[in-house]
Amino acid sequence: MPLLQDAAALGAGTDWKTSIQELAASRQLGTIFYAVEGSGPDHARTFEAVLRIGGTDYGQGAGRSKKEAEQEAAADAWRKLSGSGVDVSVDSEAGV
Repeated sequence: MPLLQDAAALGAGTDWKTSIQELAASRQLGTIFYAVEGSGPDHARTFEAVLRIGGTDYGQGAGRSKKEAEQEAAADAWRKLSGSGVDVSVDSEAGV
């Protein structure tokens, strides 16, 4: 479990969509948009998401739900934009 003093380095930690929204707003990058596509049969559906800010792709993610794919894309974008080497893998067991 992350410690309070690690919060600045870790970003939101569990809600990367909020964290990237705050980062994009602080840098006045523009509006965030998620392009999500699903594939595969209904019983084994997978989703891929691309996070765009102001028309530029910043993050990609995949998951077994739209929410998981969007969180992965947000984590990817946050890591790239923040310049952080912190592992921001989304824990799908945590329901994010």
